[in-house]
Amino acid sequence: KTLVETNVTYWAVSLLSYLYLYISQVISTKGEPPFKIPEIRFVKAGVGIVHDTAGSKPGGKSATMRNVYLLEEFIENEGNDFIKFIHNGSAHPLLDGSDPLYAIAEFLCFMQHIQYEKTDSLVYVSDLQGVQFYHFILSVLI
Repeated sequence: KTLVETNVTYWAVSLLSYLYLYISQVISTKGEPPFKIPEIRFVKAGVGIVHDTAGSKPGGKSATMRNVYLLEEFIENEGNDFIKFIHNGSAHPLLDGSDPLYAIAEFLCFMQHIQYEKTDSLVYVSDLQGVQFYHFILSVLI
């Protein structure tokens, strides 16, 4: 399960990078949009593996894997609430149109649309939620 979660994060980050490349290409041919493009990123994560060398010969290279951990970046929330932008079962923002963060929710809907279209309807990142911290940090839940 830990490796699956790590792979999901890897692919989510890759799909987000692709989105920003796509946006850059469109801007280079059509010009700057009349709105600010949000800067978002996913929580940084990796895998930690604990090995046990007990019982191995001194200087030996054999070890037994004891535990595997998903390591995620700690985010100090500083009083900001975690925000769910889009529900899993809908391609529409959960936030009200008058919410100051509505533009982020719209951008995330756009992100899902581009991912879905550019992968020939194979994949998009869902369950988008995050916290405001200089720029938006999203977590991927599976």
